[in-house]
Amino acid sequence: MALLPPEEIKALEAKHGADLLVIHITDGADVSLVFKPATAAHWRRLNAADKRVLAGDDAAAMVPELIARELLVHPTKADLDAIRDEAPWIAENAGRALVGRVGQKFKASVGES
Repeated sequence: MALLPPEEIKALEAKHGADLLVIHITDGADVSLVFKPATAAHWRRLNAADKRVLAGDDAAAMVPELIARELLVHPTKADLDAIRDEAPWIAENAGRALVGRVGQKFKASVGES
C-alpha cells in the first residue's frame, strides 16, 4: 500500500463524489484511506450505539468501525481490516469523523432572539 497521489484522489472523487474523507497514515505505514460521506442514517446509528454502550452493550462499540468499513472506497476492506488489527483506533476514529461531518453544510445558533 502507498499514499495516494492527488490525481488518484481526483479520480476517486469523479467516481464517488467530491465530499470524500481522505486520511493519510504515515507513521508506521504509508497508506491513504478514502471514504464516502456518511448520511443522517449513519449518524442515528452511531448515536443509538453510543447510548447502548453506556447501558452496558459492549458490542455496540463496534459501530464506528463498521461505519468506516461500510463507507470505504480505497483501499480494500481487507486492507482496512489489517490496519484495524494493528491500530484499532484508526477505524474507530474514521467512523466517528465520517459521522461528525453529517450536516456540516448548515449553520445554526440556539438561543433567545
